[in-house]
Amino acid sequence: MFRETPLALPPLISKEMMKSTRYFLFAVALLGTLLSFTFNYVAITGIGDPLNNESDTLAIEIIEEIDPMLYDTSCVFERNWYNDRTFAYMGDKEVTFTDSTIIPICNVFHDACYPVKNKINSPFGHRGSRFHKGLDIALKRGDTVLAAFDGKVRYAKFNNGGFGNLVIIRHNNGLETYYAHLNKLKVKPNDTVTAGQLIGLGGNTGASSGAHLHFEVRIEDKPIDPAVIFDTETFTLKADHLELADVIFAPSRRSHKKVAYDKNATIYKVRSGDCLSTIAKRHGISVNNLYRLNGLSTRSVLQIGQKVRVR
Repeated sequence: MFRETPLALPPLISKEMMKSTRYFLFAVALLGTLLSFTFNYVAITGIGDPLNNESDTLAIEIIEEIDPMLYDTSCVFERNWYNDRTFAYMGDKEVTFTDSTIIPICNVFHDACYPVKNKINSPFGHRGSRFHKGLDIALKRGDTVLAAFDGKVRYAKFNNGGFGNLVIIRHNNGLETYYAHLNKLKVKPNDTVTAGQLIGLGGNTGASSGAHLHFEVRIEDKPIDPAVIFDTETFTLKADHLELADVIFAPSRRSHKKVAYDKNATIYKVRSGDCLSTIAKRHGISVNNLYRLNGLSTRSVLQIGQKVRVR
């Protein structure tokens, strides 16, 4: 018997040819992707379009729309940045915000922390003939004091104006927080800090009759009641944003002038929660006209019970 032997034929495609084919197909696919990207690029930019007068070198113009109600933080760590001055905006004639400006307090990227979780010895407000521009929080000498928000240390040294050992932190949202009467400083000027970071130890330095933390919140040197931001009993935030309405600020010596109103004037008495923008909207008048009629400026602070001319 004869055994059939299979006929050995040469391969139709060699290994070298298969490898070359794979390279070729990959090159074709890559070329297709590049062509698709080029067509999309031309479609977006209008390159080659005779009606397009823009420079062909500019691919895509990205316009970031900024909410005009938000506080401007574009130069927050550059503008009025002084390491040896307590009140950095003291020389400025006008503030850069209105009573409707919004300041974000925190979000998913920025946390918040109450500096010392203890009771309030003295709140923000009138204290005898003086106005107390912060919170006095009880503590013992050597207790830890924490940064309220992320930010950068603008001032950290002994202050001769009564604050004693003082740390001032400017935050990403433009607010500044003051931590006074510290026993020891744990940060230095221009340090970057995060919310909850140790910045000092509590004490009794400066004009202080006992160990406590004097805690202030300011915007462009104007004191804000910290209790509108933090719940002083639960030590948590009250809101994720802050509207710079007049009633949250400490009164200024130049808060408002006495204005003589004529007998035909329409007078409105300021109530809790009012600000110039809401009063203006309610009475169909512009904020600028309220300024003019009442001798007010952007630095003016409304007081509950204050009389404001609206007509």
